[in-house]
Amino acid sequence: MVHELKSPLGAVRSLIEVTTDKSLGDDIESYLPMLRRAENRIDNLVQLIGDLLSLSRSEQARARPSRRCWGSSRDQCRADSAG
Repeated sequence: MVHELKSPLGAVRSLIEVTTDKSLGDDIESYLPMLRRAENRIDNLVQLIGDLLSLSRSEQARARPSRRCWGSSRDQCRADSAG
């Protein structure tokens, strides 16, 4: 999983470095394909992070036992493993 997160960031960093160093000259048109690739990688990374957060929230919700309370005192609550 670490590779799936770090690899796109490394690629975007490289594309930005080529652009800021003006490795392809001063013509902005030369950089547009690379900038579009960087934008695409960032979009994919944002989607992956969103998926991971959703999965994490789902797993947390399943792991957290619900509580049933019969009164206002905490001592009167018990965990309900059935959910």
